[in-house]
Amino acid sequence: MSESIAHAPTASAALSVRVRQFYALTKPRVVQLIVFCAVIGMLMASPGLPDWKVVIAATIGIWLVAAAAAAFNCLVEQHIDAQMKRTAWRPTARGELGNGQTLAFAALRGEVGPEALMLCLIIFLWTPPHFWALALYRAEDYARAGLPMLPVTHGNDFTRLQILLYTFVLFAATLLPFIYRMSGWIYLLAAVALGAGFCGYAFALWRRYSEALARRTFRFSIWHLSLLFAALLLDHYLTPLLRGA
Repeated sequence: MSESIAHAPTASAALSVRVRQFYALTKPRVVQLIVFCAVIGMLMASPGLPDWKVVIAATIGIWLVAAAAAAFNCLVEQHIDAQMKRTAWRPTARGELGNGQTLAFAALRGEVGPEALMLCLIIFLWTPPHFWALALYRAEDYARAGLPMLPVTHGNDFTRLQILLYTFVLFAATLLPFIYRMSGWIYLLAAVALGAGFCGYAFALWRRYSEALARRTFRFSIWHLSLLFAALLLDHYLTPLLRGA
């Protein structure tokens, strides 16, 4: 009895360590954005409420695939991670966002239509300025690890210019759902406001660099994508109601 009690804290501590390791490997804070956008993609694929069995199954599948990609990334780049202050999260992992959108539409519609391709294009164009903003203030880490990120290979000034140019192109791409009549005025107002904000951050960063501004630009980019897709979903359900009224 006493021996089992003595071993109980050790077993509990070991389980806690394993849970923390699993959490670190699967990167749930990164994966949740992938899943969030994918779920919205599934809801957008249906004019009404979709089949919740399909939504739940697809959500779990996308979450597991994204988490597995995160764990595989840690395995492949463990020698790089050891040289960096932060975990080296490569842009290819962010590409799972676009893949999640494509899978989400295919799961509900059985095909990949123009709507899915437009959302995938938005994510594709959003990824470079989002990640380059992070790479700007982590350039020394990437250089130390030997990763050919844009600030390392082409310098700070060139990277800031590319961020600005990409935000302009991204702004135009975010208007496509409205032009295609996939969404209405609610989404358009949100897309214009968020796009103007992102371009404003990129312009300020291009004019004068600071690590603090690069950090704010990176954080805003996450809010930009999250709120943009939330606006898509809100518009998807509210616009038909307003038209009916």
